[in-house]
Amino acid sequence: MFAVAVMAFAMVGCGQLVEVGPAQIGKVMDNKGYKEGTIPTSKFRLEFCMREPCEKLVVLDASDRSFKETMDLFMPQDKLLMDFDIRATLSMDPADHDQVFAKVTPRPQGNSDRVYSIPLGQVYDTYARDVIRAEVREFLSQFTISEIASSREAINAQLSERLSQSISERTPFKVR
Repeated sequence: MFAVAVMAFAMVGCGQLVEVGPAQIGKVMDNKGYKEGTIPTSKFRLEFCMREPCEKLVVLDASDRSFKETMDLFMPQDKLLMDFDIRATLSMDPADHDQVFAKVTPRPQGNSDRVYSIPLGQVYDTYARDVIRAEVREFLSQFTISEIASSREAINAQLSERLSQSISERTPFKVR
């Protein structure tokens, strides 16, 4: 009886050591799904696991990140093709973290079978890329190339405002 108690006590500290790094948040998943609450930057141990299913840590990249979209657009009034880049610095809205955990499939991280990650690029591809591309195409196609060239700053300001509003309403991101 004493040996069993000693082994049980020793195994309490034998769970896998995991880390939620800076600009990341984590959630622990067990056989019933995600546990309540998120885990900020920290190191801790997952519960010891002798049989499946084991607890897993899912880490979401919540950093600010700059994204670039290279696009070409047929300008209907000029009947010409225009090439341009759209750049935006985006951050995850903390109110939408749970939605991202629930809707985006995590990927195994490294060689651990108990740590998974949701890269910010995957969230961007899932939610924001198509919204940005559609909004930019719709907005810029109403101008001619010469109007864009002569009023670049004003058009950039209008486009930035439109994208900020659309991204905030339709994606889990905020524009920085």
